[in-house]
Amino acid sequence: MRPPDSCSRSVSPDPSKAPAMRRRIAGWALAALAAGLVLAGAGARAERIVLESYQEDQGLTNLTSQCLVQDPRARLWICTANGLFRFDGFRIHAEPLPKEAGGYSYGARVDVSGRLWLLTEGGVFVRDDGRKDGQDGPAWTELLKPDGKHLHVTSGQQLELDRQGRVYAIDEDRLLWTATAAGALGSSLMVQRMAIPQLQSRPEQLLPMRQRGEALWFGCGSQLCEWRDGRVQQWGPAQGLPQDVWGQLLVSRDGSLWTRSSRRLARLAPGSTRFAVVAAPPRQWVYGDNGLAEDEHGLILVLTTRGLAAWNGERWREWTQDDGLPETPLRGLMFDAEGSLWLGTNARGVHRWIGYGRAEHWTGASGLPAPAVLDVARDGKGRLWAATANGVAWFDAAARRFRKVKLPTTRPSGLVHRLAVDQAGDLWWVDAGQVIRVKAGEDQGRVVASDTGLQTISQGAGRVYASGSDGLELIELSEGRLRRHKIGAGRFDPRYDIRVLSDGAREDFVVSGRDLWRYQPEGWTPVADAQGDWIDALQAMVLDHTVWAGGTSGLGIHALSGATARQLQFLPKSAFGGAAAASLHADLDGRLWMGTDQGVFIRSTGGDWSRLDRRTGLVWNDVTPAFLADADGSIWIGTGAGLTHLLPGNTQAPLPALRLEDMVFGSTSTRVPPLEPVPWRDRTLRIAVGTAGFSRARSLRIEYRLGAESPWRTSQSAVIDLGALESGEHTLEVRAGGLTSVEAPGPVMRLAFDVLPPWWNSREARAAAAVSLMLLWWLSIRWSRRRDRERQRQLEAAVAERTAALADSEAALLRLGEYNAHALEEERLRVSRELHDELGQQLAALKMEVSVAKMRQNAGGSAHSLDPDLLLGRVDRLVSTVRGLVSQLRPSALDGGLEAALQWLAAEFTSNTALPCSLQVDPDTREIPLPMATMVFRIAQESLTNVRRHAQASRASLRLAREGAGWLLSIGDDGIGFDPLARRDGFGVLGMQERARLLGGSLQVQSEPGAGTRVVLGFAAGTVVG
Repeated sequence: MRPPDSCSRSVSPDPSKAPAMRRRIAGWALAALAAGLVLAGAGARAERIVLESYQEDQGLTNLTSQCLVQDPRARLWICTANGLFRFDGFRIHAEPLPKEAGGYSYGARVDVSGRLWLLTEGGVFVRDDGRKDGQDGPAWTELLKPDGKHLHVTSGQQLELDRQGRVYAIDEDRLLWTATAAGALGSSLMVQRMAIPQLQSRPEQLLPMRQRGEALWFGCGSQLCEWRDGRVQQWGPAQGLPQDVWGQLLVSRDGSLWTRSSRRLARLAPGSTRFAVVAAPPRQWVYGDNGLAEDEHGLILVLTTRGLAAWNGERWREWTQDDGLPETPLRGLMFDAEGSLWLGTNARGVHRWIGYGRAEHWTGASGLPAPAVLDVARDGKGRLWAATANGVAWFDAAARRFRKVKLPTTRPSGLVHRLAVDQAGDLWWVDAGQVIRVKAGEDQGRVVASDTGLQTISQGAGRVYASGSDGLELIELSEGRLRRHKIGAGRFDPRYDIRVLSDGAREDFVVSGRDLWRYQPEGWTPVADAQGDWIDALQAMVLDHTVWAGGTSGLGIHALSGATARQLQFLPKSAFGGAAAASLHADLDGRLWMGTDQGVFIRSTGGDWSRLDRRTGLVWNDVTPAFLADADGSIWIGTGAGLTHLLPGNTQAPLPALRLEDMVFGSTSTRVPPLEPVPWRDRTLRIAVGTAGFSRARSLRIEYRLGAESPWRTSQSAVIDLGALESGEHTLEVRAGGLTSVEAPGPVMRLAFDVLPPWWNSREARAAAAVSLMLLWWLSIRWSRRRDRERQRQLEAAVAERTAALADSEAALLRLGEYNAHALEEERLRVSRELHDELGQQLAALKMEVSVAKMRQNAGGSAHSLDPDLLLGRVDRLVSTVRGLVSQLRPSALDGGLEAALQWLAAEFTSNTALPCSLQVDPDTREIPLPMATMVFRIAQESLTNVRRHAQASRASLRLAREGAGWLLSIGDDGIGFDPLARRDGFGVLGMQERARLLGGSLQVQSEPGAGTRVVLGFAAGTVVG
């Protein structure tokens, strides 16, 4: 650290920065409280176990597992009392079983060919994915005895498969059966009995069995028996194996034979003639498929009454429910292809131990004073120390737990932000203004000074710095007293968290709030870009002249020259899923570790990013600044819920590859891309994918594209529905993607296939179409010529017919004109007669009476001699006569509207003919204009006239109703009818058709002899044509 100096530029405090660290620490305290409710356990003695559970929500409908096995395709199989379940890395699926198998599955084994041997209540069945019969789905083979009866085996410990394809099984009668299962199997496999009397020495016991080399080992009474070359050798006390119930056998990778009883564990090393026996944590029931297992480090794991224990060759290490195991008895163990440990339970489903053998987790249940760990360091003697929200603790490696430091003070411990180690290896921290120091290798703290105003401490290059109300200070112990030296001459605002950035060799960088300072020959200078803007460095790290600065908007990478930073790359927060940097550190290999509230993002030296979170090895996702890289390659990471220790060699693997679980074209299912083209009718495609990366499956998203030029799309599940495809060659690419865009995707799985075009678009169909077109072209020419001739003939005939029709129409119109002229003259003659005969006579009589009355008056007579009643009678008759004439020319009822006129017409018809006439008229007829109404009335009048004259009917009907947007007039009778096509001499129908034309409508006469007649007029209310 450089001495104080002056700087021409003063710090401009930003009040928004000051409480940032306090808010962050308060958040860790709240996270610690929440996590404590989740992770706390009573009386724990070791690290905390973090489990990932698989229960009903993931598809496991029966939560008591009878077995756990994994096949070469990395699929996990789970036996239950409710059938068999398969886990593909994303979801658990119920596996259909043969009807004969029943529902209860006792156990399962997998042979070298990847076939699953399943023990059920109905017998032993073999599942083979590689069936040869061309059918969809797996093939099932049942094991049968020579008499055709089922072979019943109730434990996976009583079924053994060797590498040559031979199977051995002990049935419920303690009889040994064998068969050769090499090659393809049919629907059944016959087993043969092997006579070994020792198998039935203790009928009340279940007998475990395993093959070791060329020998078959099994339980025989209270001893073990080795069967080799047709001979049996017993192993008992003379060979170091006490008499006991040996219920489980395991052959480890080094060839050792392990066996387990309720209180002992025994091992027969390769080449040895004696068993080595140790006492084991007790377990009442030792029979089962997976109660004895070996991890990738060679530790032997056994189930115990209280949980689980591991034997490392020297001592036992035990885990119980207090350490995080499920609160139910465990029923099985299994290590998957990744080395993860799976636990089967009673009524609690199956669980994956996150980070087994790769990470250890320490929480408040492991002795930490508080779950939130804010810093971690090692003193000069190598002892590990952790700063928490409730004081400091050191790690007792022998007891495998943390112990809180002892302090000679009555003050309660408080929040400790950071730890520092001086050149002597002593540990320093600040707690509520007290400066505390612990000598290296000791666990007793000493208060160096109290009420100092200091708040936090930071590590320099072998020196200790602290910040508080007076800014940044260098502190040291001299002659038993605390010496304090101010740094920066007030350049660093004391309202901010001020800390020194040091890599152990240099200490010329200081972070104050969100600003990064560097010591230059001219003094402390803020690190800024070429435009003079200070870089945002709420969290910062300097490595090899490169500044990594995590700010409020993302992570900036800058090349540093003096105090000038040139940005090389910027990754926004969105690239990390919205997570902001809470810490930045580098390990001994040069990898960058960025802690966030969503886990840790790790950047390799090659520039690839990966992610570590609670599903892949952290105890909690909310990461604090606590970080320590040990010389052995292990990493310590603090979180809001405890401390995670990543063991040496625990590197974050890239995202896993995906595998094809199912590929469905139409209704055809396959597990490999089809070699033959897919028919057009089956072009709809749906695929399901799985992965062997169980530890990453829940932190993945599935990306796919159809063709290398298409953009990547994201599927919401492991099932991708692509719908109907076009014809042609396709390549579907599928890969695993991280939940954040900064993570590098996994390997691409390519599925190539071809979709046939529809039959009408195939090559053959197109050729046939071309030939057919040529033939059709030739035929069409011939047909067109023949058709032209026929059309010419038809046209000539049609012209002739039309000409004749026109001539008939002209003649009919001429006759209609003549008829109308004669009718008009006749009507005039009739009217003149009426006027002469009726009106003329009455007017003459009236004139005579008036003349007589005038003569009498002129002669001096009285004018009263004229009879008024006589004159009124004469006038009434005149009025009646005039009205009669007018109504004959145009009914007065039309003045009241078409409805009234039709009512009058129907009444007149009934009055004149004594025939009933039913009438139905729509009340909305007033919207029909008067000229149109008159024509409608005349057509109705003419129709009823024809009924009266010709129909010989007993009744008639008249109906006017709305029909869609128009109107429909219908006049009918039940008379004798006629043939409408026959030639007629009258002009009534022709006149009605002419009126219908003027209405813009159509008139139809529907009749046949003996069936009555119906006249139908259809028209739209508008104006009269012409």
